[in-house]
Amino acid sequence: MRIAVTGWAGDIGSRKMAEDAPELMRRRFSPSFLRRFDSLGAEGNSHDGVYQQLWRLGESLGCGIEVRHELIPIRQETIEICELTEADPYMLETTCEVFVLGDDEESEDCRIIGRTTNGNDRVVLMRDGRRYLTRA
Repeated sequence: MRIAVTGWAGDIGSRKMAEDAPELMRRRFSPSFLRRFDSLGAEGNSHDGVYQQLWRLGESLGCGIEVRHELIPIRQETIEICELTEADPYMLETTCEVFVLGDDEESEDCRIIGRTTNGNDRVVLMRDGRRYLTRA
């Protein structure tokens, strides 16, 4: 089966970090850039981070998972604040929702990021290697 997502990784968590540290944000980012944080995670339901959702998906299906890191949707604003705060955006609260689609199912409302696999390994493939997900 294919693994799909909707929403944006870490958007709710990064917006909350920006709200909790306004002085730090003003020292680092321009006012126009800061206004872009207002829309992060403003729409949609809140979910655990993408990596936690992937782990639980594999656990509930009793299978392994293999996803491509660069296919997980994330906004530049989230990347910027996570670099500043040293947070992992893929572990932050998010509007991103992970689910599976059958090989013959289609959906225009999602992005395919990987597949289920035989075995138990839950792996995120990155340009410089792989990251094995652990229970978080």
